[in-house]
Amino acid sequence: MRTQTFLLALIMLIFGSHAVFAQQPQKSQRTKTQMMDQKPASSVIDLSSSSSGRYAEDQLPGTRGTAYLNPEFVEGVIAYKNGNQIDGKLLRYNLYTQQMQFIEGVDTLALGNPGEIEYIRMNEKLFVYTEYLCNGKHKSGYFELLQNGSCRLLKRWSALYHEVDETESYAGNEDCFYRDCQCFLQFFMNPASPVQIKKNDFIKSFANNSKDVKNYIKEEGLKPKNEEDLVQIIDFYNRLP
Repeated sequence: MRTQTFLLALIMLIFGSHAVFAQQPQKSQRTKTQMMDQKPASSVIDLSSSSSGRYAEDQLPGTRGTAYLNPEFVEGVIAYKNGNQIDGKLLRYNLYTQQMQFIEGVDTLALGNPGEIEYIRMNEKLFVYTEYLCNGKHKSGYFELLQNGSCRLLKRWSALYHEVDETESYAGNEDCFYRDCQCFLQFFMNPASPVQIKKNDFIKSFANNSKDVKNYIKEEGLKPKNEEDLVQIIDFYNRLP
């Protein structure tokens, strides 16, 4: 009898404990930046070379600044490929998460389905969302459009977060972002690829028109490493018959 009573009590204890745990509410976390049809993107900069996820000051690419191309929200235009257009939306470009953000009520949201966007205009800058090559892999992202045509000149903005550790911590030295950019060429809407650093390799990018481009660069005294000269070179190429 004692054995049966003990087993009955044990069974009631097990099921009672299970019921208590099953009734516990599930906690949910809500971040400041909420998404619309899109998960947060990681930083464009690859941190795999740093086991601690940090860079020393002399290794950091770019210039020190904020995570945003335009820190303040500004009025912009969003044009979609289906012909729809949204005017006067307050926008900002988050370089670290690679998101175009806007304000909805008290929330900061990111534009969803960027592949459906034809272009975004902010502060006299035009942005497109397109495919590109990164370390031999196909990816998609936002670019500033510098020159349009059969060859598009694009600028890829990015930001790296720098966390100051105890050895670096001193007055005026705080956690911050380092911003950088890189120019890409996109021929006939194929995936964009980085502008070649070496001059000869850059000229070869224009295939059958390489000779024309080479002569133009020489005659005008242009340097492909200079962004203004690069814009002029691509404009010349796009005007070739």
